[in-house]
Amino acid sequence: MQEYTGFNGEALELIRDTNIPEAKSMLDRVLILTNAHTNEVSKRTLGAMVQPQIDKTRFALRHIFGILCNADMQPEAKVDELHLNKLRTNYTKIRSSFDAFFPKVFLERDNPAMAAWVSNNLSDPTVNFTKLYFDLSEMDQAVTLIHERAHTILRIPGHPGTGDSPVCIVPNQGKKLGFDVASRNAYCYEWLATSLHPNYDPTPYEDACKMPTH
Repeated sequence: MQEYTGFNGEALELIRDTNIPEAKSMLDRVLILTNAHTNEVSKRTLGAMVQPQIDKTRFALRHIFGILCNADMQPEAKVDELHLNKLRTNYTKIRSSFDAFFPKVFLERDNPAMAAWVSNNLSDPTVNFTKLYFDLSEMDQAVTLIHERAHTILRIPGHPGTGDSPVCIVPNQGKKLGFDVASRNAYCYEWLATSLHPNYDPTPYEDACKMPTH
């Protein structure tokens, strides 16, 4: 099977040269910022200036995955240590998957409901795309790829605790699902990667939640 099927040259280049490198960068950032040793070294070197980023990471971990860490990014309890190690293992698997071949297929549909999806047969690594994908921001395109690869690589079908179309979500606040549920929901991997991006701003998400729904 070809790596890219059905894309025009511009769309192919966007995914290959912009979105995939950005997805890799976002996953690398998650792994760096959730590493207690790396944060310890940063605090010794840079002092208090790194604390705001550590606190942002702690906040997102607590609200998205239910993992509690102290001000040095050390897990507060044994269960938190186990959950953080499991989470980092999962992110490492997702990150490694972007260095492997996986088919990408563009499907021309008149009124697509989704920007991208993978098969419920999780042994099929294909990521399918529609025109809606190209209406997303570049950050959202990258985290969409992270989301879909999480389904396949971690073998987590569906979206337990949120359904397929969660509404009124501020990424760094998550849905407070607890680790067992959150670690099986691809949206949670997407939300943490979004929350730790240096350009992340919760304001548009918070404003969207305030808008009337009727």
